[in-house]
Amino acid sequence: MNKIILCGLLSVVLFGCSSVQYRTSERCLTYSIDGDSVSWKPVKFYQDQDSLYIQLPESTNFVPKLSVLDQEFDQRTSIPYTYNPTTKTFRVKDNYNEYLLTRRDVEEFYEDKVAIKCNRSVPLSKVEASSSLGE
Repeated sequence: MNKIILCGLLSVVLFGCSSVQYRTSERCLTYSIDGDSVSWKPVKFYQDQDSLYIQLPESTNFVPKLSVLDQEFDQRTSIPYTYNPTTKTFRVKDNYNEYLLTRRDVEEFYEDKVAIKCNRSVPLSKVEASSSLGE
């Protein structure tokens, strides 16, 4: 009996007790921002059919470098993008999981970084979950 209880507790710890099922989208559904506390963190994200737009605060008076994190090699990779200085907005292909905005000081002693992470998972509703189980 003790072994059964111990095994049950161990499975809850290892696998969690959540029965929520998720659906993965090809497009980013939400974005999260992480990184240094800087005044130029993005204030808005929006998409069209194939592009992501990242808007910086109006007070930003420079263009940070935009790159992506290459998951295969765990390193930054430069990507093509356009920047509109009037609207302070980057336009980039919307098919990466993590975007990086960086700014180095003049002497390059330090680098400010802001990571923008893409969330492609959404919890299934009870109706979707039950239909996927064949109920």
